[in-house]
Amino acid sequence: NAVPVCIADAQSAGTLYAGYYDLGLWRTQDRGASWKMINPSLPGWNGFGGNASCVVADSARTGVLWAAIGESSKAPYMFRVYRSTDSGGSWGQISTGLPLTAFLYGLSMDRLSPVATRKLWVTANGALYYSTDDGGTWQPASTAGGLPTTGLFVTEVDRRNGNTIFVGGWAGLWRSIDGGLNWTKLSAGFDHSSVPGEIGGLNTVLHRVKWHGPQQILSDPLTPGKVWVTSYMEDTTEIASLHRGLYMSTNDGGSWSEVRRGPHYRGIAIDSLGRRAMLTSSPATTSGSNGPEIDATAGIEHGRSTNGLAWTWTPDPDHPDIRYPFGWAVYAGGTGQRWVGIPGYGFMRKPSAPVAVND
Repeated sequence: NAVPVCIADAQSAGTLYAGYYDLGLWRTQDRGASWKMINPSLPGWNGFGGNASCVVADSARTGVLWAAIGESSKAPYMFRVYRSTDSGGSWGQISTGLPLTAFLYGLSMDRLSPVATRKLWVTANGALYYSTDDGGTWQPASTAGGLPTTGLFVTEVDRRNGNTIFVGGWAGLWRSIDGGLNWTKLSAGFDHSSVPGEIGGLNTVLHRVKWHGPQQILSDPLTPGKVWVTSYMEDTTEIASLHRGLYMSTNDGGSWSEVRRGPHYRGIAIDSLGRRAMLTSSPATTSGSNGPEIDATAGIEHGRSTNGLAWTWTPDPDHPDIRYPFGWAVYAGGTGQRWVGIPGYGFMRKPSAPVAVND
C-alpha cells in the first residue's frame, strides 16, 4: 500500500532520498541495498510517518537536503518545509512566510545560487513562493506579467541559468527569464483553467495530484535550452486543444512539440547520455490501483534517440516483480541506475549496464 511520491539523488556515496505519503522520508547510502527511515518528529505521526510531497538534495554540500512534509494528506493540510544538514539525522522547520495550512508541492533549488544562501522555489496551495536564504524565510513570487496566485504546483529552475524559472499547473505553464521578477505565459495548450480536474473545494483532494495540466517540468541534463513537460488530463475530458502527454521545447519554452500523446503521463527522466528516457503514466496516485481509468494507462515507457529530437518509444514489458502497470516519480542518471515509483507498491530500481554514446 505504499505511495512513492518523490526521489532525490545526493550524488554522494550512493545516497538517495525517497518520499512517500503516510511513510514519510527514507534514505539509502548504498544505492538502494538498504534503507533507513529519517522522518522529523511530527506530532501526528510520532516520528514514524508523514506525507512527503517533495525532497531536494544539495550535491554541493554533503548531507544538506530539504523536504516538504505534511501531518495530514487531506484538508486542512499541515505541510511544512524542513531542512537537514546531516543527511536526515536531524531536522529544522523552515517555513516562515509560508501559509500555515497549505499543501506544499514542487520544491526545487537553483543549482547556481550561492551555496550558503541557496535560492529555493515551492508552491503552497497553488501559489508560488521563493526563498533566498537556504529556505529560512519565504515570500510570495512576483505576479508581474499576470502570474496567477492559484493553480500552480510544479517548478523547475534551468540547470545552466538560475534566472530562468518555470512553474505550472492547471493555471498553465509560466516562465521567468529574470529570476522571477516578471513572468510570461507559454503555450496556451497547458492552460486547463476551464477544466482544472479533481481539485475539490478549497484544495481538499490535492494530495491525489489529479489536477489537469503540467505534472513535471524537467530541464534537460545534457542539452542547453531543452525542456520537458508532462501534462495530465483524464480521458473523460475531451478538449483537443489542451495538451495531454509529453512535450518538449528546444528553445527554453518558446515553442513546444508533442512527443507522446496520452491522458495520464506523470514523470519524465533523461539519463546522463541525453539519448535515453523513461516516461511514466498513472491515473492513480494514491495506494493500489484505484481509479476507473487504470486500464487505459501505459505504465512505463522507454525512449531512445540518436539525435535527441526524434524518439522511438516502447512500453516496458510485463514484469512479475512490478505488480501494478503504472508509475509516477521517476529518476535516471548520476548513480548509473534508473528508479521508478509504483503507486501501491513502492520504489523500484533497474540497474543499467554502461552503453556506448551512440546507443
